[in-house]
Amino acid sequence: MKADTPASNDFNQNRYWLLWVLGTAGGWLTAYWVSILIGSLVLSSLPIDPATLSSSEPLPEAVQMPLLFLQVATLFIIGAIVGGAQWLLLRQQIPQVGRWPLFTALGCLITLFAGPYWLLFVGLGMGLLQWLILRNILNRSGWWSLISAGGWALGFVLGDVVGLLLSSVLDVTLAQLLGYTTIGIVAGALTGVVLLWLLRENRVLLDGLREEAEQAKR
Repeated sequence: MKADTPASNDFNQNRYWLLWVLGTAGGWLTAYWVSILIGSLVLSSLPIDPATLSSSEPLPEAVQMPLLFLQVATLFIIGAIVGGAQWLLLRQQIPQVGRWPLFTALGCLITLFAGPYWLLFVGLGMGLLQWLILRNILNRSGWWSLISAGGWALGFVLGDVVGLLLSSVLDVTLAQLLGYTTIGIVAGALTGVVLLWLLRENRVLLDGLREEAEQAKR
């Protein structure tokens, strides 16, 4: 079923897009601080100087497992926080997206296989798992994973550039924070555009699903 009917008059597309950008960037920024906190707690408990982690020497077995746990937990929590922030907005327009935070977390987690380059693939991982939800609800949802992959990758590149440029005039930590925020803003802006397009394309379908959900509650 395909719908070309424009969005309802009470749906402010510009406001919804802006909230999606802020939600995605805010979730990403929150995940940044949470990951730093978790990393600090885990690293402080390891029987090794954190400065030696960047060396080429093999790490003791007693350190390898906690570090692997740290990577897994960090990626999962980042995805869960970003997905949770997006879900708060997504559920207002699309029913049956309760698994969005979990699938986003799993999508972020599979980028563990990309090693230190996980940021370049985080959009692809999250987008593919999110698409598994959207494909059962919306028409033409195949574009979602592509835009997600490109949006987050572009955000990473621009965020890195912003961080490097600002580090010459600002405190390094603040410059990195602004660069990291840029990632979420760019990714949110691009995915927000395709989200609005999907909502327009599926307006009649979504209105019908919401009506069915309301009738089921009666």
